[in-house]
Amino acid sequence: METPAQKQLGDNSRLHRPFLRGRTIRLLLAALAGIAAAIMLLKSGHAPTDLPIPPGWVATAAGSAAAAVLAFALGLRGLWPLGAALAPPAAALALLANVPGWIFPVGLALLAGLFWNVRSERVPLYLTNRVAQKALADIVQGTAAAPSGRIIDLGCGFGLTVMTLARRFPEAKVVGVETAPLVFAIAWLRAKLTGPRNASIVYRSLWAEDLHQYDAVYCFLSSEPMARLLAKARAEMRPGSVFVSNTFTDPDDTSDEVVLVGDSRETHLHVWRF
Repeated sequence: METPAQKQLGDNSRLHRPFLRGRTIRLLLAALAGIAAAIMLLKSGHAPTDLPIPPGWVATAAGSAAAAVLAFALGLRGLWPLGAALAPPAAALALLANVPGWIFPVGLALLAGLFWNVRSERVPLYLTNRVAQKALADIVQGTAAAPSGRIIDLGCGFGLTVMTLARRFPEAKVVGVETAPLVFAIAWLRAKLTGPRNASIVYRSLWAEDLHQYDAVYCFLSSEPMARLLAKARAEMRPGSVFVSNTFTDPDDTSDEVVLVGDSRETHLHVWRF
């Protein structure tokens, strides 16, 4: 029977996320609007011609200002409005340099493949370095996951951590889940071509994963989903299992242990034992 905590988690996972909630989407809209404003001003013939700079650059500057203002109006702060403002001059320079038109859709496709899940899961692409992978394996070594348990990397990126753990624990089953299409494809191919047989990469949201079946759960996400993810872990993970988060924790840092990795990033592994 579903517990109240699990029911609440299920309800939260079905909440509709507003389209404009993601900062990347808002940045893209502001940038495109700025470029469109510059083109319209130039085409209309209303760009000033009595200035010491060409009308095209006047229109580009106006487009940059429009992009920055719109980005701010959409709630973006910090360097995000500046990023939007750079779009019109970047487009103008690309046109002056006769950059082939196919470059733009290919570039957008690559960016979408790498960061498609940022809007929905609020998680950028962070990669675990080898020193942190070793420290993680040492933590797993003293748990029910070793030597023949089940381990999962939530948001596995290119699959490097999955491969490391699978080689360290050849009798364990090690799974990585990922939803960024290009990142997943690279990780999946790596697992199929060069990975050990006990490693697998699955295209699936971390929120759809049942954590009850795993002895060790690892993630390197962001501060945004941690409170919700830890609530999911407490509702689903069984006694004797361990949850490890690279760098990020919940607002009150309820972890049972913090392991200082000792790498150049000064990485901390936050450990919850159930």
